[in-house]
Amino acid sequence: MITKLVLALSTFSLAGASQWPPIFDGLLPFANESVILDTDDYAHIPHPFLPDHGARIKRVDWCDHTVNTYTGYFDLGARHLFFYFFESRCNLDTDDVVLFTHGGPGCSSSLGLLFEHGPCRVTDAAAGPEPFAYSWNNAANVLFLDQPVHTGFSYAEDGEEANTTEEAAVDVAKAVFLFFGAYMLLWTKEAFHIAGISYGGRYVPIFASAIHDQNPALISREQTPINLNSIILGNGNTDMNALRQGSYELVCTSKASTELVIPIMDCVPMKQEVKECRRQMTEFCEDRFDLEPCKAAFDRCDQAVMGPLLKTGLTANEETIDHDAHG
Repeated sequence: MITKLVLALSTFSLAGASQWPPIFDGLLPFANESVILDTDDYAHIPHPFLPDHGARIKRVDWCDHTVNTYTGYFDLGARHLFFYFFESRCNLDTDDVVLFTHGGPGCSSSLGLLFEHGPCRVTDAAAGPEPFAYSWNNAANVLFLDQPVHTGFSYAEDGEEANTTEEAAVDVAKAVFLFFGAYMLLWTKEAFHIAGISYGGRYVPIFASAIHDQNPALISREQTPINLNSIILGNGNTDMNALRQGSYELVCTSKASTELVIPIMDCVPMKQEVKECRRQMTEFCEDRFDLEPCKAAFDRCDQAVMGPLLKTGLTANEETIDHDAHG
């Protein structure tokens, strides 16, 4: 199947190619062009003034046939972020836009798409994805983004990678700029929201800050700012240190709302480890950001504090649910 997608391509001069965001040269900021998209090959849309930036987009014809669905890559030099985009089932032109990212760090957003709140859900591997009646795109245009690079289908060349959440935020801010300013101008005036779960508690506020901080530069160069309205966190992990402390308190102290779920003998070494975990993770992961010692501290704390809970077979997200029984 073939369809047309109206892409809003900027008509900036090449003189701004070295600038980010680029400087507007006084021409009309946007000009509409029609690009033919099919379901077999990606259409490559280079950015007119950033020769190593652009997008590859194709139409996806599976599962939810009630809306147009697109997939592809935002190309940021040697970094390439993969995305799925689902138009709203309600009102394409006026509904808000939501960017969703999974946690991890390093978990593909396809998990949210196919197992949580996307328009296509997998409940039987043999049957494949099926339409989900309560998807977020019932009331919003939803962009699922695999980030940082090397997550899911996203990749990088020349050995490039994102080693911190702050580095990943630069890529995400650029991708959002390209999404709104270069390709999908339909929604530049609609509210934009960033949503995430788990480690998204760290991702999302930092990504939102990067997008917010980019807006004054866009305005000063007569470009449309991103209409960022809110962030949405589901079971967000905003502080790894606090999470480890809270895990111990949940399963081993009277602060817990349920009975103890692990033996007291396992709680004793957990209590001893919590203080040292907090010290090491504060020193290596926050104060000094020394990558290898930080990773070692993280792995040690994960095993010492989370290990006893996971050995019970219960899920770490809900201690009353048997992980083994629920897959």
